[in-house]
Amino acid sequence: MAVLDGQEVISALAQSIRAAFTTAEFVKLYKDTHVQNMQKPCVFLHSVNTNHQPRMRNNAMWHYIVDVRCHPKDNATDIHTWARGIAVRMLDVVTRLPIGSTTIKATDVEWNTEGGVLHVIVKYSISVRKTPEDIPDMETLEYGEHVRQ
Repeated sequence: MAVLDGQEVISALAQSIRAAFTTAEFVKLYKDTHVQNMQKPCVFLHSVNTNHQPRMRNNAMWHYIVDVRCHPKDNATDIHTWARGIAVRMLDVVTRLPIGSTTIKATDVEWNTEGGVLHVIVKYSISVRKTPEDIPDMETLEYGEHVRQ
């Protein structure tokens, strides 16, 4: 498997969300860049924080924290009811995330509604191992006439 980076996590999350929700539920899905005049209802994904935690013997833990912001339709009146329903469905989507030939699991998921927008905060913790560089073979030592007997 290639090196897993934050962009692969965001892209896999976007694909999973697009597969789970219809275009009527979320018209657009935006990644990483704020867009003025977003078409709503929509989802905006961005990486909040990335952390590298070194461990022993070339091992480490990488923690990716992603904010999945779900924007309702303009002038929606039942935002909290809508947010609870979307949050429960989103939990199924973000808990297991297929990336390439492997699946990563969310270690922490929380959601809240702030300013009429649902925030689903997801934390993925991935154990990584740095592969050491190849150690060159030792040279052959030739000895003969300079060896004391």
